[in-house]
Amino acid sequence: MNPSPQADPLRRSGEVWGDALLVAFILAALAFPAATWAQRWMVSPEGDGAFHVLSILAFQELFLHEEEPIAVLQAILGFTNAQAYPPLAYLIPGLLGALMGGIGLQGQVLLQFIWVFLTVGATFMLGRILFEDSQTGRPEGKGRRVSLLATMLVAFEPIMVVYVPEFLLELPATAMLMVTLVALARDPGLERRSSALVVGVASAGFLLTKWSAGFFLAPTLLFLGGRILRAGPRGQRQSALVILGLLTGTLMLSGLVATVFPPCQTFPLELVSWSSLLPLLAGLACALASLTRLTIRHISSGPVQNLLLGLLLASFLVAPYFSIHTSEVVESVVSHIRTTNNPGHMDYIESFLPQPFLLGAAWGLPAALLVGASLVWLAAAGPRGSFVLIGLPVLTGVVVRQSMLLIDYRYILPSLPLEILMVVGCLQTPRRIRALTAGFLLSLALWKALGWVAGCPVPVAPGHEDEIRATHPETIRPIVEALGQAVAEYAGEAPQLVWVLAPNHPNFEHNLQVLALDQGFPLVLRTAPGPDRAESLSAWVSVPRILACRLPDIDLQALHKLCAEPFENSPESWLLDLGHEGAPPKLPLPIPHLGPKIALPAPLWQEAHLQRILPSHALPPSQKGHPPASATGTGTPSPGENATP
Repeated sequence: MNPSPQADPLRRSGEVWGDALLVAFILAALAFPAATWAQRWMVSPEGDGAFHVLSILAFQELFLHEEEPIAVLQAILGFTNAQAYPPLAYLIPGLLGALMGGIGLQGQVLLQFIWVFLTVGATFMLGRILFEDSQTGRPEGKGRRVSLLATMLVAFEPIMVVYVPEFLLELPATAMLMVTLVALARDPGLERRSSALVVGVASAGFLLTKWSAGFFLAPTLLFLGGRILRAGPRGQRQSALVILGLLTGTLMLSGLVATVFPPCQTFPLELVSWSSLLPLLAGLACALASLTRLTIRHISSGPVQNLLLGLLLASFLVAPYFSIHTSEVVESVVSHIRTTNNPGHMDYIESFLPQPFLLGAAWGLPAALLVGASLVWLAAAGPRGSFVLIGLPVLTGVVVRQSMLLIDYRYILPSLPLEILMVVGCLQTPRRIRALTAGFLLSLALWKALGWVAGCPVPVAPGHEDEIRATHPETIRPIVEALGQAVAEYAGEAPQLVWVLAPNHPNFEHNLQVLALDQGFPLVLRTAPGPDRAESLSAWVSVPRILACRLPDIDLQALHKLCAEPFENSPESWLLDLGHEGAPPKLPLPIPHLGPKIALPAPLWQEAHLQRILPSHALPPSQKGHPPASATGTGTPSPGENATP
């Protein structure tokens, strides 16, 4: 697993070009149908997907409109959201979108393929490195077959590609995990200083993608780090432990200070006050000095020094965000544990998600036997070091899955490419069945690839296509355009609050919010309180960020009221009713406070109309205490009739 530079299969020019052409062909087959497929199967994001895509758009607007580097850095460090997710998965597509001049929802969907491409390329490289013949220094035919078959299966795996338009963080987390494992596989003993730098950057990128990602990588890093320290000279080992202790203490102290004295933040960009981060900045200054000494000065470089170099670099990149948001991360971890272990809280619909690799059901008996046998083979007879790099993350994935009462396919995604690589390697080891299993795996990969090229990558249950059509952007876009134009007739370009009643589709305001901002309408959409929800929730935190960047002259206090004030205290607003035919909605306000109805184009199965929520002083004296005719469903005025209250 740690061959000499002359024997490294990735350094021989002929094989490098051959491998590059194979991977490029797979990526081309994956990329060319992407635009058509993504638009066909795309849904307007809601829930976590809406949350993530709005965060991406917020960073895109930040890079487009903010010219001060310090303000950009403060906004990145102070980035907060409801789940305390790190910003890297939003930062990269947001920056790329800004470099392209600002792209919409469909363009951001295509940018998500970057993570798939990274995963596919890293799978091939990891297979070639691990399944190399360590005796001759040349890759066996088995090694090339394993890496190629596993790469094809990963590239066209439905559970992988179906998450592209979902904007979930498991996709970038999977990509960064595979990149980190490739960096470790190239030099697991950290003999070279360049390897330590690459491992440090890759590990930091993985941890900055999603805080729970560390669970998959921690066992491997602890094992390899412990082995390096144990093999090093005693003096270096003691010095390294002292430095690690000081670094850990500095990080804990900075997190404690940031928890007790939260950084000063201003609405809506969450700018961080540097004075509240003195312990962290002091510790990072020491880390940077050590990093500079280890990197620039001509001193002896050994595995222990390189280990410290990688840890210092990773800490330097990761610590600013996690130290500032220590309390939020802890709170989010506890909340996730409660949520995933609360039966009935998360709805798992088996027909909505594709079947996993080679399985008829998630973690059924055949799957357990196949993966279990492959795991035993990997530990007993697998390539040297492969159990540490593949087996430990897979076992971590099993523990994560079994610790939750409710199954959600996205939790298995980071370990899925490793499971595929492990199973393919196991099936390709026995010579008697090698040809048979190779034919079966190749047929399976080609079947999935042809399904992808034909535009049918996801095996769906009856009714699933109707569900996709109901929340497809082109289905919802007419109602968003009519809504934005009707509000603009009265309010112009000023941001407006729209309360949404959608009894037949929970969280529909998420779909509308994403498309409204994507189309440039300055609307804040929130769920109105009703029978199913007693309180009105605040808007996603990225919504005011986007509006503040687009409208630099906006009154931030007024925007804050639109996004956070409860229903009974909210300023003048609008009511979008999706599903109530004729009967007035049950809202905590007098009926005369509703203006005339404006009919809107409705989604597939709903009726839609818009009404202004009027302040009591705006009502004519003749209407006070008496509902207008339109509020009872007896009339449907045109938009022009509603221009004035």
